[in-house]
Amino acid sequence: MLIRLTKLSDLKHRMTAVRADGSTATVELVSRSFLIHDFIHYAVETAAGLSGGFWGLLASGKGMEELALAMRPSDGIDMTLLAGEAATVEAVVGCFTGLAQDRATPEESVDAVRRMIEPQGRPPPDWVTLDFARTVQERLRRLRGEWKALPYGGTMELRFPAASGEKKR
Repeated sequence: MLIRLTKLSDLKHRMTAVRADGSTATVELVSRSFLIHDFIHYAVETAAGLSGGFWGLLASGKGMEELALAMRPSDGIDMTLLAGEAATVEAVVGCFTGLAQDRATPEESVDAVRRMIEPQGRPPPDWVTLDFARTVQERLRRLRGEWKALPYGGTMELRFPAASGEKKR
């Protein structure tokens, strides 16, 4: 899938996903709320080689509105989208937010995942290691740098899954 992020202003951006079958999904988003979160998803999902997180579900044909509703649980919403790998990815992404904002170290981020997941009676994912956290940190640094250098109206393109030269699981 090709992900196109277009900088509309300092406040908004457009995200367009072009799936392998040629279908597309497009949405305009408030950058402050979504951009870094989406970057964390991309860095985590590509560094771990996952296909069941946000980007993988989007690539498989799920719609952005359907995924957005699944992220905001309420009565009558089908929560099966956030089961299994998707739920694990959301937990890891949440724990890596401090890393993305330069408020936590890779070590602290890995520890946060452990502290969040172990009380649920399950072990943290085996792919959440210090090396993994450092890889995510570097990918986030590159993504933020590329975004910052992008002029208004410019488009940043990402591939999901990541290019063949990048680490896979």
